[in-house]
Amino acid sequence: MKILLLAVPPHPDAKKLAFKLAPPLNIYLLAGVLRSAGYNADVCDPAILETCMIDGHWNEEAVDNLVSGYDAVGISINCVTWGMAKSFIDLVKRRRESPSIVCGGIYPSFFPECVLNKTNADMVIRGDGEIPLLALMDALTGKGELKDVPNLSYRDNGRQVHNPMTTGECLKDYGVPAYDLMPQNVYYNLPVETSRGCPFHCSFCSIFYKKQWRGLSARETLRRVDSAQRHLNEKIKSKAILFTDDIFTGNPSRAIEIFKGFKKIDTEFKINFEARITDFLKNDPLIDALAEIEDKVSTIQIGVECGYDDGLLEIKKGFTIKDIEEGLDKLQKRNLSKKVFLSFIIGFPWETYTDCVKTIEYALELEDKYALALFVYWWLPLKSNLSDNLNKYGFNFHADIYDDPLWVRDQKILQAVHPRLSMAERKKITDKYKGIVINLFDH
Repeated sequence: MKILLLAVPPHPDAKKLAFKLAPPLNIYLLAGVLRSAGYNADVCDPAILETCMIDGHWNEEAVDNLVSGYDAVGISINCVTWGMAKSFIDLVKRRRESPSIVCGGIYPSFFPECVLNKTNADMVIRGDGEIPLLALMDALTGKGELKDVPNLSYRDNGRQVHNPMTTGECLKDYGVPAYDLMPQNVYYNLPVETSRGCPFHCSFCSIFYKKQWRGLSARETLRRVDSAQRHLNEKIKSKAILFTDDIFTGNPSRAIEIFKGFKKIDTEFKINFEARITDFLKNDPLIDALAEIEDKVSTIQIGVECGYDDGLLEIKKGFTIKDIEEGLDKLQKRNLSKKVFLSFIIGFPWETYTDCVKTIEYALELEDKYALALFVYWWLPLKSNLSDNLNKYGFNFHADIYDDPLWVRDQKILQAVHPRLSMAERKKITDKYKGIVINLFDH
């Protein structure tokens, strides 16, 4: 069986939300898993797939040539790319001999019914994909049955069937992702995954595995890094590794062991990872271990989100303004605050112009005091507890909003989810803080 794995790029006009920091690891990881099991797996990176578009529409001939000869196509989709994925699936399934299509990623995981109702996709894998995809390939080759594939959604005589989910209690090392299939000199970082999920449950967060952090051991992580960094010179513009973990420091003692392991690696490379400010606030040994590999650290990304305590409480962030500054003070004392990249969010549905400016000005204060980097994003209604409860702000959230490939620029949606901000106020913020706040509002 010949399988093509691909991740759909966003509409070209939505590219302000798509930075080429790193390729989507999931399709390369699954390709490696399939190869290890003896299947013939190829990958089409979104940077390559976007060449099959003309003016934001799929080129039928290019798509036909792309999928020709494959028995199955696995498609990774998120809430920003769903609109483009939907039309891609329809185009592929119009072929006389179309491959089986299985969808995965955050959008299909949250909305499997929508995928099966709105497209001719054959199947959906929800959540973790390694074990289900292998079981599915076995079923498609006559070595198993669909009913026994975990996490799988599919049609049976016109009825949707949603198989039970795996517990996701452990994360295994499934081998080396198919890094050799990545395009050369397109991305700035090589992605490496060492954990999944997050032990917290912030109300705005759209990750699938909340309050469920799972990590590889430090030994497995270092082995995975060793395999990955061999591809840096060949594939990546800079010698940098991006840990794709939702929170790399979810287990601080594990992180300490990993950082100590990095000291023994002679190869020149930089690391980028995401952490919580409270991990540094409560754990001096973590800061000590990080300081010892300061030369290998490029970026420590920390999500702050709100610049005022009431907002932090509302989104259930789990820390205060005081905690943020105490944590940054600790990092600054070890010459690490200059490595920090802080991310903020403005435009939560309860926020006024004053609230947004309060967050931005606080961010700028931290930038000046700690010599760190920062960026401010507008809140968008990605699937989360917050989006599920938008009715109390006068907006009835439903998955249909993602059908439009350019929903992220739909002024009606943006106004509806920022009900206490006028268009003039949003534009004023974007103009005043140009280069700091991403601009969603100009056509």
